[in-house]
Amino acid sequence: MKQHGIDGAALQRFGSDVVAVGQPRLQQRNEIQSKARDAAEKHGRGFYIEYDISGFTDDNLVTKAQEDWTDTITGTLKLTDSPSYDREGGKPVVELWGIGVPNRPGSKESCLELINWFKSKGCYVIAGVPRGWRTDAGGKPGFGDVYAALDMVSPWNVGNANVDQKLFDDDYAQLKANGQDYQPVIYPGFAWSNWKEGAPRNEIPRKAGDFMWQQAVAVAKCGTDSAFIAMFDEYDEATAIAPAATDKSMIPTDQYFLTLDADGTKLSSDFYLRLAGAATKMINGSAEISPTVPIPPTTP
Repeated sequence: MKQHGIDGAALQRFGSDVVAVGQPRLQQRNEIQSKARDAAEKHGRGFYIEYDISGFTDDNLVTKAQEDWTDTITGTLKLTDSPSYDREGGKPVVELWGIGVPNRPGSKESCLELINWFKSKGCYVIAGVPRGWRTDAGGKPGFGDVYAALDMVSPWNVGNANVDQKLFDDDYAQLKANGQDYQPVIYPGFAWSNWKEGAPRNEIPRKAGDFMWQQAVAVAKCGTDSAFIAMFDEYDEATAIAPAATDKSMIPTDQYFLTLDADGTKLSSDFYLRLAGAATKMINGSAEISPTVPIPPTTP
């Protein structure tokens, strides 16, 4: 991340991990996040905790998230004490992913209770919400007050095969009018085929980086100055920007994996790290908006 100019990472913490007290999975999650803190401090990157509320239930969402934040994140691990822990306006950042998403837990009352609890603890609260959050399209109905309580809204965009300038513009305009911040989600491409047999291969093509780049251009044009790139290392959904196999010579002969040359262009394994760094500069305003991908396909 330091080498390629990527600011930092949201460290996912799943509800299914949090409720597994005493289990190896939670211990592993804690160890990984402690190592990420150490690396962030060493290399001058930022990080913050992102609770994916998958695995919580309607009954324990509020209590278990509160306990984990108090007992582990700010308690045992003391992650928010790190100079690398991201802050906004002096407040430690926390994200709740899945607020208002139909197949995730939480009523509007419990979600609002949890958001307000984090704010009472001095946190800056982001939520990952449905793409159609402004109109309740694809989300739970009646969550307007919940979204309005957030410091920042981050609508999930993975799976949307279109680059929709109007979507970014309208999201930004409404949040700016509400005095809230906006963090749109952009991603390189998508496919389930890396782990679901029979799923379409190269389902949402990367187009040799152009798909993600055009999203980044739309974000830069809408007026916000940050974006959430999904995801850093999620190889199973073929959304990873971390180094990946460049061609079939690098994958098993008896198993299919999506490779970076799937669209017919040879790319170096670090291509999407370099692209993410270029997108960061364009979105934060330190580089001009470029209508075309500004980096070479292979490492110079």
